[in-house]
Amino acid sequence: MPYRWKKTKIENNAIVESRQLDQSYSNLTSVINGGIDRDNLPYNCIDETHCKDNTFGKTVIRNNIANPDETTYQDTNYGFVPSNENPRGNCVAGLTYNRTPVNQGGSPFEITTQSIDCEEGMALIEWRCNTYIPMYWSYYAGFTSTKVALKSCWFEIRVNDVIVYIGPESFEAFKTHVINVAVPISKGNNTVKVYACVRDKLAETNAQVILQYWGGQLTIHNQYR
Repeated sequence: MPYRWKKTKIENNAIVESRQLDQSYSNLTSVINGGIDRDNLPYNCIDETHCKDNTFGKTVIRNNIANPDETTYQDTNYGFVPSNENPRGNCVAGLTYNRTPVNQGGSPFEITTQSIDCEEGMALIEWRCNTYIPMYWSYYAGFTSTKVALKSCWFEIRVNDVIVYIGPESFEAFKTHVINVAVPISKGNNTVKVYACVRDKLAETNAQVILQYWGGQLTIHNQYR
């Protein structure tokens, strides 16, 4: 909106009539009334960030989602006892095969769940999470010809137990995953769940950590008219 000069400049201690104030503001209202267009309000000047928890919807955020302590085990390949001390000083801990929730791999296991009361409209869902995948075994166990599964992980988002998104399979040792999906949502209470998955076990034992995750954040934004 271009700058508009005031009709009257009102200074401190000046004696004025109310009409002088009206003239100053009427110049602005003449621009606003019927004058709001794409030049005054550019595209995307009001977006999801400005609308959260206001007239356009509601938001639920679940923070600091991490691997529970009861499913975290120390890697016994390295650094378990002083006689087998890891010279790099690493202490690897996390999920392993043959234990809950991974078990034999290949089947998604639940990471977190969140319910939200929605109005009919759209659910904008974002999942962020940090993962660590030890990569010292790739295709064969160290110094052997025993094949083992290539280490990787991926995430799924489900709404009311229906899969709405499957993320790409990641092989990076350290990675921050960011998944976004928008789905139509019905009025009432709806449940969003996040699942993780790793490759099927081949010849691994529960001595090796295959995945660790932390710093997860699930954001659900219900947009409606």
